Amino acid sequence: MLHDGVSGGHESQEETARADEECCQREAAQRFQTPRAAKCWAMYCAFLANPGVKCPRCWRVTTYCCCAAMPSLKLRPHVIVLFHHEELGQHSATNTAVLLLLLGADQFCCGHPEHDERLQALLREDVAGTAVLFPSADALPAAALAEAAQPPRRIVILDGGWAQCKKMNQWLDPALPRCVVETATREEFGATRRYRGAQSGRVQTASAFAALCRELREDPQDVQAVAQGLSAFMSSFEAQMGPAGRLTVLEQRAGGVALLPVRYDEEKEGSQLPDPVSAGVAIFSLAQPLSFLSMVFYWTVEKPIWAIQSEDLPDYLGFFVHCISWLLTLISLFCSRIPFSCQHGGWVLMFGVAYLVFSFMHYCLKIGLPQGCTGYVQPECPIYEVLDWHKPEDVATVSFLTLGVAFPTAIILYSWMVHLRDSCDGKADLREMDDIIRRQMEALQ
Repeated sequence: MLHDGVSGGHESQEETARADEECCQREAAQRFQTPRAAKCWAMYCAFLANPGVKCPRCWRVTTYCCCAAMPSLKLRPHVIVLFHHEELGQHSATNTAVLLLLLGADQFCCGHPEHDERLQALLREDVAGTAVLFPSADALPAAALAEAAQPPRRIVILDGGWAQCKKMNQWLDPALPRCVVETATREEFGATRRYRGAQSGRVQTASAFAALCRELREDPQDVQAVAQGLSAFMSSFEAQMGPAGRLTVLEQRAGGVALLPVRYDEEKEGSQLPDPVSAGVAIFSLAQPLSFLSMVFYWTVEKPIWAIQSEDLPDYLGFFVHCISWLLTLISLFCSRIPFSCQHGGWVLMFGVAYLVFSFMHYCLKIGLPQGCTGYVQPECPIYEVLDWHKPEDVATVSFLTLGVAFPTAIILYSWMVHLRDSCDGKADLREMDDIIRRQMEALQ
């Protein structure tokens, strides 16, 4: 009786643990099941129903369709391609995972409730016999799996951007073995997307799968067939790129269809703005709040407006620098779409600290002021009376109020003004441009 009770307790604990695990997976799945995911799936279904000038199977323009060149084969492992919903929503010809569908893989959309539930149930049937192709920290080399008593019976391929694949991998059961390939290179088959920086050597989904088949020691004929299919797939892509090395899109025009060149598709993740643009944003982030602070300090500290006399009024240049320039930069703020946020405030604080250091060097080197000042000999004149390093306690107080109060207040104020500007901006011109690009991309590649 005691044995039965203990056994029953173990079974109850296992059922509870299993229920908790399923609950966690459902919660993780719900994070993908967003309105955006539903919209992407609807876009993909609409594309399948009305593909227009594109092939619904290979996602190429029908002129460059490669379906007929695909080999007919039955792979030993059951292959599942888990697409991030954004990839299906775009159904771009630069996507290589669609090749695996042409070779008989099953398709699942991450973020589609029915697909998520069906996939999780399918994977629970054979956890030990499933391998997820993803280079996680605990991933085993695919060659090591080939040496096991039983190679994986099911392969899960994740398709999406790097950040998207990481999230999908975290969603999948951690008990599922992960594997990684070691022989895949971009030089072997080429690539349809470019990556920057440290990711420049990344291979795409189909190339990784071809290497996986080779490292798992699948039937040599099947491995060769996959390689031939990928080569044909890439050849059709290169043909569509054209001699200029750029993708083309088809645009329906009165009197026929025109080919338009578009930029070679690049992976957006981790991409950075060009250096001149980054420099422009940094300068803008400095000029806007500093022009405001310069005006405020000038009319409250340097020349208090409430106590100013007619003879103390600044000349035109002083008035321009400490008032008109701020109005001009404020107009540019509301007439442009240059971004500004609290994150950009770091540039302002860095400038404030640098100027404080400069005033201290001015004091130490006894540079003084050419016109002299009251209370000090010419070489010891402070650059500003409020930054008089002869009185370090006063400088400390001013520095705290400036860097700790005035600067953050200005940064928050400008962030709010930019938010107000953007909320009032209908961006009709941008939407029109996006519609043109979207129509081109729908006929893309």
